[in-house]
Amino acid sequence: MKRLVLLVVMTVSLASFAFSANDVSAGAIHFGMAFPQIFNLKPSTENADSESYSAWGFNFGGRMVVGLPFGFYADGTLYFPYSYKIKEDNTTTKYSLNDSNTSFWGIGGQLGIYSVAVNSGRFLLPFGAGLHLNYLSATYDKTSTIEYSQSAFSLGIGAWTNAEFTLTDKITLYGGLRLDFDFFDFVSYDETVKTGSVSKVTSTSDSSIVSKLFLTPVFGAIIRF
Repeated sequence: MKRLVLLVVMTVSLASFAFSANDVSAGAIHFGMAFPQIFNLKPSTENADSESYSAWGFNFGGRMVVGLPFGFYADGTLYFPYSYKIKEDNTTTKYSLNDSNTSFWGIGGQLGIYSVAVNSGRFLLPFGAGLHLNYLSATYDKTSTIEYSQSAFSLGIGAWTNAEFTLTDKITLYGGLRLDFDFFDFVSYDETVKTGSVSKVTSTSDSSIVSKLFLTPVFGAIIRF
């Protein structure tokens, strides 16, 4: 029994050492630019086959090895949609979301475990997978007296990979891709009707099974410690 326990401890220790040696450092933070493409494959809009959003934003997060045969990571994106497309039969209609009366933003991210597939010294190819969470908020004026707002929280799974080029012991450049699929959605709606100095707010909410695909190219810099 003691030999078995010793063998397990040695195996875990060696795996931990091998993984730690495969990454450049025990921990890192990163920040950069992101360009999310969001595809709603199961839109709530009647007669619509699909709808999609194009956005720009900021990518940020970090990762850490803590003596295990894998590492932990957190990766987030704060984004701002600027274009909306809806497909009905063979017709695709595109709308701009740059209206000054429209506020549209979202934040999403992954939390999970990662490893490093390739480490040639200068070049690294890490990858990871985990839980995906996303929040999207939209507010716009339907008329001069009616304001409409919607917030949506969705849950799913995600994965990512980077191509990383090490400049110094502390600085690395990265380009990568985040792929997420959400399957549960909770949405709340508020309609505010303004009559003079009085405002009346009507609120509703709904939850449903959805099919949302997030495809997010990213690039930026990594600071290691």
